[in-house]
Amino acid sequence: VVVEKDLNIETLLKVSGMNISEIQNYNPEFSKKIMEGKVKIKAGSKIKLPPRASYKVEDYFIRSGDKLDIQKRLNSNGGTNVPINS
Repeated sequence: VVVEKDLNIETLLKVSGMNISEIQNYNPEFSKKIMEGKVKIKAGSKIKLPPRASYKVEDYFIRSGDKLDIQKRLNSNGGTNVPINS
């Protein structure tokens, strides 16, 4: 999953439904500061997650984005051109 906006570990744990050791096992490159919540995972970073968790995290980014960002994503992925109503 590509991180669309800076993300702290607490949010990743909550959204993904994973525990800290699972996150660490999938992402051993995460620094101690990231794992302790002192530094955020930067936008544009790639994180490794099992499918069940990656869907949840992608959904989180969709829900937390604005409607224009969602429309851009749909258009770039071959989705609909129909504007999203407010």
